[in-house]
Amino acid sequence: MGNTNVVAHLIGQATELLGKSFLLWIDTDIRNSDLQRIGHDLIKLNDEVYEHLDHRLIDKEALRTLEDLHALFKRHALRYPDLLEFIFTPPEIPDCEPLLKHLHRLLRFADRLQIWQFKY
Repeated sequence: MGNTNVVAHLIGQATELLGKSFLLWIDTDIRNSDLQRIGHDLIKLNDEVYEHLDHRLIDKEALRTLEDLHALFKRHALRYPDLLEFIFTPPEIPDCEPLLKHLHRLLRFADRLQIWQFKY
């Protein structure tokens, strides 16, 4: 399965990249400052993305996982773990399976809509 810290961090990064790429695709007026305002905040990003999606697509279990992952992601606990904290009180890594399944469903949905095709 690999190191759970690394896997969780990569899932957080993938979520951020997919969300920001979706925003850039859906909103041609979005500016770099808008993305900088969101920063690495997975919750803010999620809120921005879901403003453009049908709310029936929201998966409550995946959202809970995202919130748990965000708590670690925002303080870089997965990317730059504190050695003493990691040894004595390692962070509890959330089960990312619900989030991964949700992302997979959203990617299939985006593919059906041909979201990633260039607009001319």
